[in-house]
Amino acid sequence: MNILIALIPALLWGFMPLVITKIGGTTRQQTMGITFGALVFACIAFLFTDPVYTLKTVLISFATGCLWSVGQMFQLKSFKLIGVSKAMPISTGMQLVGTTLCGVLLFHEWDTLFRIVFGFIALALIIVGIFMTSYAEKEEAGQAMLNRGLLALTISSAGYISYVVIIQGFAINGWDAILPQAIGMVVAAFIMTAQSKDDKESRFIKKNSVARDSWYDLGTGKCGDALREQYCRGCDWVLFIAAWCCYFHAWRNFTIR
Repeated sequence: MNILIALIPALLWGFMPLVITKIGGTTRQQTMGITFGALVFACIAFLFTDPVYTLKTVLISFATGCLWSVGQMFQLKSFKLIGVSKAMPISTGMQLVGTTLCGVLLFHEWDTLFRIVFGFIALALIIVGIFMTSYAEKEEAGQAMLNRGLLALTISSAGYISYVVIIQGFAINGWDAILPQAIGMVVAAFIMTAQSKDDKESRFIKKNSVARDSWYDLGTGKCGDALREQYCRGCDWVLFIAAWCCYFHAWRNFTIR
C-alpha cells in the first residue's frame, strides 16, 4: 500500500510538465500559477489537519519552499530551451542521483553491503542514461542551447534536492511543513518573476488578444499590451497579500514554541 501511495505524486508529477506545455504561457505565468496552486492545496489541507508549528518548523519550511520555487522556475526554463521530452529525463536523473547520494552520505540509509553495491550500480545506470539523453539533445539542438538547458537543470535540481534534504535533515512532518512551504513558494516565485521581461504571451492570451485589444483600443487608442501587463502585476500583488494573510492567520491561531 505504501508503494501505491508513493506512486501517486510520481504519476501527478509526470503529468504536470505535459499539462503546462499544452496550456502554454511564459515561465513567469507558469511559475506563479503552479505556486498559487500549491498554496490553495496547502490551505485546504490546513483545514483538515492539525499541524503543530514551532519557530524552527515555520522558518525551515518557508526556506525550503523558496528553494522549491527556484527548482521549479529553472525547470520550466529548461522546457523552453531543450523541450520537455529531453529536460524531464535529465532533471529526474539529476534529482535521483543527488537525493540518493545525500541519503547515503548524510543519513546512512544504505546500511548493508547488498544495498550499497546494487544502489551504486543503479546510480551508474542513471548517470549513463543522463549522458545518453544529453548527447542526443546535443545532436538535435546544438551545443549552445544544450549548455543553457543543462545549466538551468543543474540549478533546478540543486533547488529540488536542497528542498528535500533540508526537510529530512530537520525531521519535519509533512503536514506541519506544507502551509509555510507553500507560502515560501509563492513569495520566492513572486520575487524571482517580479522583474520578468518575457516577451512571449501565453496561448490563452493570444487566443483572446483580438477581443481584449479591441476594448483597450476603444479606451486608449493603442494596443493593450502595457495595460494587460499592469493588470497581471496587480493580480500578483493581490495574491501575494492573500498569501501573507494566510500565513499570519496560521501564526495567530497556533502556538509558536
